[in-house]
Amino acid sequence: MIFEFIIVHESATPAFIIGLLRDGLREALEANLNDVEDNELEAMVTITFQRPQPLNGSPARRILGFRLDLPDDTSAVREVVDEFTAALNAEPIVHVLKCEDPLLHNELVLRSKEIFAVEMKLRRVLSIIYLHAYPETDPYDLLSEEGVQPMASAKPQREQMLKVAENQFFHLTFGQYVGLNQRPAIKDLVALIRNKVTYDDFRSELLRQPVEHEDDAGFLAGLKERMDAIEKMRNAVAHNRRPSKKMTNNYLAALPLVDHALDDYLSALEVDYAEAHHAVSSNEPFSTTILFAGQEEDATVEVVDSEDRDMERDLTWEVTLDEDETVALRIGEYPEGSFTELERHANCMTLYGEIVAQIQSRRIS
Repeated sequence: MIFEFIIVHESATPAFIIGLLRDGLREALEANLNDVEDNELEAMVTITFQRPQPLNGSPARRILGFRLDLPDDTSAVREVVDEFTAALNAEPIVHVLKCEDPLLHNELVLRSKEIFAVEMKLRRVLSIIYLHAYPETDPYDLLSEEGVQPMASAKPQREQMLKVAENQFFHLTFGQYVGLNQRPAIKDLVALIRNKVTYDDFRSELLRQPVEHEDDAGFLAGLKERMDAIEKMRNAVAHNRRPSKKMTNNYLAALPLVDHALDDYLSALEVDYAEAHHAVSSNEPFSTTILFAGQEEDATVEVVDSEDRDMERDLTWEVTLDEDETVALRIGEYPEGSFTELERHANCMTLYGEIVAQIQSRRIS
């Protein structure tokens, strides 16, 4: 596992600096229960370049690059790297940069996949809402009454969206989603007054929202409470920055809430469709693939408990790994079609809504 660093240090020999680096690494490794020999340390830290940085009136500084190569079996790698990095901020070192971090890469890849999934699901829900609200409007101009619009410099053309099966929601920034269902300021208030026969008509038009369906408008309003944390994580991913612990905690708290809200919206539509088309329930076990401890694993989804309650069936679903029968996820269903996440293994990275969608899809006849 290779990490690349750049440091700036006051005048000192390369031998002194590399000795300082190896001593700091030894302390970080041993503090996290890693035994290390001197010859192993020599292989773990190697200087890659050195370049003078002249300063007028003081000894020359040097820009130095080095590579940290940790064995794959290193215990508590993140803690080792963080403690080692912190220890570098001491004389004669005056500046530290970490320019290659495989741990950060893995984390951002995971977050990117999560954000991709939730954003595509959000676009699906928003498209359903606006297609329902504007049945006679060009489907490539659903934001015609919105204050929020795609960036003028990259405004999509109808032909462009048609060709790739997209709409305007694919061209909003993440922060713009929370501004939906707000009309722009009325430019000609006098004309509006002139065109309305009564005060009530004028007032209704003044207060009218682009989406007036009560449930849909409520859903759009609810987005504003939780999207900020996801947007901040998305920005960190987009710019390859390490998110702070606070940012990560806020994101991990907000993501399942947004994802569950989207799943609930879509599930309600699926249930309505199923009831209207005489859907049949199928609670037989089925196979799937989940993300567990960063790896794709084969798993089985099955009902492990079923009892009657108030003339409805109360079901408990379990997702277990085929390899060792570890329970990765438990989902409750009561009443039929209403799902709740009951328990999650710490290493399970698959969103419960993905499993719910698979259960629901098997029930459509």
